[in-house]
Amino acid sequence: MHYIGFGVHKKTFVFCIKTFAGETIRQGVINSYRKDFCQGLNDLPGPPLVSNWF
Repeated sequence: MHYIGFGVHKKTFVFCIKTFAGETIRQGVINSYRKDFCQGLNDLPGPPLVSNWF
């Protein structure tokens, strides 16, 4: 299982994907436009799983 953390800002979202053991798999920046955000999620490995969405 991977864990994804997001930093949500006005123009961009910053993300980091880590394993259960804390190893960083990927990190980056996605534009905050809906189409860019959805495309960024589709590019991530594995099936989508959203938990604790605020």
